[in-house]
Amino acid sequence: MRNYLRSEIGPWAALTACLCLLFYRGLVLSEIPAFRDGFHFYYPQAVWLDRRATRGELFPTWNPEEGLGASVAGQPSSALYYPLRCLWWLSGFSLPQRYAIVCVVHLLIAAGGMRYAARGLRLPRAAGWLAAFSYALSCPVLFQHSNLIYLCSAAWLGFALGAIARVCWRPDQELYRSCWVFAAATALMTLGGDPQASVNSLLFAGVAVIVRGIAGWHSYRTSRTAEKSPCSWPGLTSLSWLACATALVICLTTIQWLPAARWTSHSSRLAGQATPALVGVSNPLIEPALREAPEKPHRKYDFSLGPWYLATCIWPTLGGHYMPENSRLFDALPSEGRMWIPSIYFGLLPCWLILTTLWTQWASHSQTGRSQTRPLILLIGFALLAALGNYSVVWLLRESFSGLGWDAWARQLPRDHVGSVSWLLAEVVPGYGAFRYPAKWTVWFSAAACLLAAHSMSVGVHRWGSDPRTRNWTQRLWGMSTVGLTASISFWLLSSFDYLQGLDVLLAQHASDPLLGAPSTEAISKSAMLAFAIPSLLLWIIARIDCSMPTIAMLTLAEMTCVAMPWVCFAPPPAPLAAPAPLARNDVPLVWAKSLPDSQLPFSTLGKLGLLSSVRWFNTTQSIEPVSVERLKHWLATHDQLSTTAPHPQLEPVLAELGITHRLVQTASKDGTSSVEWRVVPNPKPFCELLEIFPVESAPAESVTSSVEWQWLNSTTLLVHATCTTESQLIVRQLNDGGWSIDSGEENSIQPPRENALFIHIALPPGEHFMRFQRKWWW
Repeated sequence: MRNYLRSEIGPWAALTACLCLLFYRGLVLSEIPAFRDGFHFYYPQAVWLDRRATRGELFPTWNPEEGLGASVAGQPSSALYYPLRCLWWLSGFSLPQRYAIVCVVHLLIAAGGMRYAARGLRLPRAAGWLAAFSYALSCPVLFQHSNLIYLCSAAWLGFALGAIARVCWRPDQELYRSCWVFAAATALMTLGGDPQASVNSLLFAGVAVIVRGIAGWHSYRTSRTAEKSPCSWPGLTSLSWLACATALVICLTTIQWLPAARWTSHSSRLAGQATPALVGVSNPLIEPALREAPEKPHRKYDFSLGPWYLATCIWPTLGGHYMPENSRLFDALPSEGRMWIPSIYFGLLPCWLILTTLWTQWASHSQTGRSQTRPLILLIGFALLAALGNYSVVWLLRESFSGLGWDAWARQLPRDHVGSVSWLLAEVVPGYGAFRYPAKWTVWFSAAACLLAAHSMSVGVHRWGSDPRTRNWTQRLWGMSTVGLTASISFWLLSSFDYLQGLDVLLAQHASDPLLGAPSTEAISKSAMLAFAIPSLLLWIIARIDCSMPTIAMLTLAEMTCVAMPWVCFAPPPAPLAAPAPLARNDVPLVWAKSLPDSQLPFSTLGKLGLLSSVRWFNTTQSIEPVSVERLKHWLATHDQLSTTAPHPQLEPVLAELGITHRLVQTASKDGTSSVEWRVVPNPKPFCELLEIFPVESAPAESVTSSVEWQWLNSTTLLVHATCTTESQLIVRQLNDGGWSIDSGEENSIQPPRENALFIHIALPPGEHFMRFQRKWWW
């Protein structure tokens, strides 16, 4: 036992030290991830949730500060019911430090999951550590610290794969335990904010169980004929396991998928979804704006993995990265889309182990080796094809026809994603089309590749010098990397002496990022130098040392830590954006700020940064938004030219009708520099408005005094006091999706608000009314 603990503590300590080194700036300097959603989405969301927690609201289900109100429980990205959310409540640490702790803990869980999966495949301990190191520090996993919910789902993937391996290869030994492990891991993916990962796990488990049952059918029939007595069919046991696991997952995640399904039903995520929030608007300003704005399409294939990323399996930073300086050479490719990850690198030695395994099996025609590795190879291929998303055969044909000048033929082709694996999943699996981002399959690719590399090392193919064919391929790779390193050094020298100014101009024209600008040739050369230096150095080392399994594992840990440093970039937390002063009639302003193209301005990418201030923001970014809010934002962005002199004639009336008090405008000084300032929207409607209804045949004899007051008791409870001298209608400018209950203490006097009327409309009889608007927790 002592020897076992000693052999386990060392690798865990080494991995923890490497992760603490990578996240040093977050753990010690209280900085946050600087790239994309980590900076302008998850950190402000964490600030708001932490602010509510300090007030005693650990599970706020509604956020009245975003847009017209937004469901927190219905947003899986908020991970409201995720058990490890308790890490955000650690005392004695700043919020950025807790952010870094969450990342480190989940990367350690990811390593533990791969160790569990390796044991399920009966791999040696050192091979399991290779899979753990390679997976936890691979770019598809580590880079998700900038997109936190996908890091959470990647952390539990290994446990799901390990449970599937046990039910397929050892169903008689660990059937019930593996069922619970799989259900818990898959449920935690959903609770952590990534229901698509849960669906992918269930799909893979279903395919594995069915294939296992088909494979066991022949053995079952043979045994039954020989023994002339009934015996159990292995497939029946596996199908029972799958049914129980699926039922457990559904039960464990009910608290999340039920409100998420309710909220998603009002969005454009569902195929064929109409615009339910248009019903009953009956507003002469808002209704035309809603109908005029085109419906925002559900962009399923925005983030797809380009086939050129395969080169990064060997040369990790060949395509470049964004931080701290833009070196994204892949952005210059005409077909490059939006970047999900800068690389699919999971370690040179693990990648070379896989290639030598495939080469050895193909050259020796070893059926035994193929039967052991075939499931992992198939998973690698499927995950890569699914991650390609938009880059299908149709895309390849279109590019070929366009290159040959056959534009007429290219225009006749269907959309690029048609025919891809992601498109097939969306067409075949009910509801799968509501998910986005095919590139998320790269995590599955990384997991299967790391396990295949560990299996390859366990069967002894790591002895590169034993086979002359693999030795020749190793020498060729070393030669290619050395030539590439020499070329990148020459490229860097040319860029340092300004000999490549023309290339910089070309990149600025064709590969400029709207936020980070164009990639720099000097940064590109440095990225390429690192890409080619890693294989050259490692192949030189392994040719001169004894490549035992523990040595390969520790080399991979050291290598991946060095390579991962450019992928983990931090910045100081953003300061609260300058907020306008509140108006006399509104206690909290509601502002609208169109995103600006100038990358120097803080409003270029708002995300949830408005939550850091003390005002309400109409245009905050949600992962799931109702159709009406999407259309209104699109209409406003189209008609808002940021002008103070001649805005669109309907812009400010629509803003006022929505209750927006200020909008952001851009001004130019005499010296040509631009700045931004807040402009007051004329006559904005109050948050709670009381409209009196007079009989048509008679007018009021004297002026009447009706009034309304309101106060948020907490984020989910609104108190309203209305005094009506005649029949009136109360308008509460919060999104009405049917998830509100009203308690007035009166029976049959107040009708509940009609669902999908955009705002909450309540008919009130004459008198004094005290109303309590409560958000339903499950809605």
